[in-house]
Amino acid sequence: MLHHIRKLVTGVLYVFAWSVFGFAVGVSLVGFLSQAVRTSRRRSFKNNIDVLIIITAYSIVVGTPPPFLSVDTFSNYKERS
Repeated sequence: MLHHIRKLVTGVLYVFAWSVFGFAVGVSLVGFLSQAVRTSRRRSFKNNIDVLIIITAYSIVVGTPPPFLSVDTFSNYKERS
């Protein structure tokens, strides 16, 4: 019974942590985009290179897994244990 409760709490905390991360990234992205639009000459998303750079940078950073989560790490971990 304790194992099931621990597994449930771990799952809830995992979802909560990813939700906080997603919210923080979203707020940060909106802040950077609004700043890029506010400081541009036209005050528009259209033909704004800063917006393109910000979106590309966020896509690369969020879409790329960290090196410590590589497949080799997990396979080496399983072999050692």
